[in-house]
Amino acid sequence: MTAPAAASDFWESLQQDLMSGEFIGAGLALVLIVALRLLLPDRGRHLVRQPAIFFLGHVILQTCVRVLPQSQEGVGHRVILVLAVLLL
Repeated sequence: MTAPAAASDFWESLQQDLMSGEFIGAGLALVLIVALRLLLPDRGRHLVRQPAIFFLGHVILQTCVRVLPQSQEGVGHRVILVLAVLLL
């Protein structure tokens, strides 16, 4: 695959991700985590830790799905996708 073809595949993939409902859900989750951090009093800020860790896990698993090559059976990708959605 040449560099321009890889770049166009990347932009097509990015455009498809931006139009998906999962991207909207991830954006909403991030906004809610930031709002929670800003609105909680100083004593309650530790409550932001768990949602932030789940969101970070979601991002890491989605990155794995994009980077790892898909096998013939695709079982590994299905498991990672299910876990990513669960963490969101």
